[in-house]
Amino acid sequence: YKETMGRIGKLPFPMSVEKALSYIKNKLEVPVLRYAGNRDRLVEKIAILGGAGAEFAGVAKSIGADLYLTGDLKYHEAQDAAMNGLVIADGGHFYTERVIIPYLAKRLRDEFKTRGWNVGVLEDVRAKDIFHCV
Repeated sequence: YKETMGRIGKLPFPMSVEKALSYIKNKLEVPVLRYAGNRDRLVEKIAILGGAGAEFAGVAKSIGADLYLTGDLKYHEAQDAAMNGLVIADGGHFYTERVIIPYLAKRLRDEFKTRGWNVGVLEDVRAKDIFHCV
């Protein structure tokens, strides 16, 4: 999105909500993927904002997303998004952010090198979600 840090893209092909959520769950390797919204629709466009981005659900809807993936959803945020016709999924703070870390680290390393700065960038490859599932 132009006014946020999120992204919007298309799935490889239109999918049912259940298949789209399963696809996302598999790609993120998230153990639990909560969602709210109409499960009887097709999903093609997905808006994504890692971390806690529920306040941008309206933006996701306005730019044509069928499904919005973020983390740390509260009950009423999910309820509002679903009532406005958006399928909204909570991939968790950790799982929606960890996928970008290698790309950000590379961009920082490249930029530091370009500027001639001797700055190291460390990635925590052993990081785990603070929450556990039973």
